[in-house]
Amino acid sequence: LAWNLQVTGRTFAHERSLPVTTVCRVSRLKMMNEEGAMRADDMLRSWKMEVMETVPGFLGVVRRVCKSEWDYEIEVRFESHESLEEWMASDKFQMETLPTLAELAK
Repeated sequence: LAWNLQVTGRTFAHERSLPVTTVCRVSRLKMMNEEGAMRADDMLRSWKMEVMETVPGFLGVVRRVCKSEWDYEIEVRFESHESLEEWMASDKFQMETLPTLAELAK
């Protein structure tokens, strides 16, 4: 089940507003087996330490695995929408993150 939520900056005094405290990017992959998921975990740990710990606004990463279907999900959290956009436009995303995701998908 996937939820798509669009948040706008427009709030009226008589309307309630859903507070947004962090933003995230979610990547979903399909693993072949437990060995593949364990290899992905190792790569994810290295990528987090070597790449993401130096990115401004980065708050953390969460990994979820469904062992019955071998669905593998990575959630990368940022302190603001601007931080997420800057990361996605950066060399760290284009040159280091996208190749890592491609390698995980193998």
